[in-house]
Amino acid sequence: MSVDRLHECDEQIHWVREGMMRVIPVPLLALFTGSEVEVMACGSPDIPLSLLKSVSVIAPYVHILWVCRCAGVAMWRCEEPG
Repeated sequence: MSVDRLHECDEQIHWVREGMMRVIPVPLLALFTGSEVEVMACGSPDIPLSLLKSVSVIAPYVHILWVCRCAGVAMWRCEEPG
């Protein structure tokens, strides 16, 4: 692997780090794993369906998503019986 390839993302990493430093003190990042920082920044991928339904405004044409939520589509993690 060439040295150029090792540093091709240095600028992007620098700016991501700069942005995070404005929100989170860098010394605190050492206390968390990468997965924990991801959940803190992006939220949990496992949102209870009942919570999602309680805060969603469902348009009639979107209703099909709720009907199909347990049809084996990986993005829907069904916690309720059909």
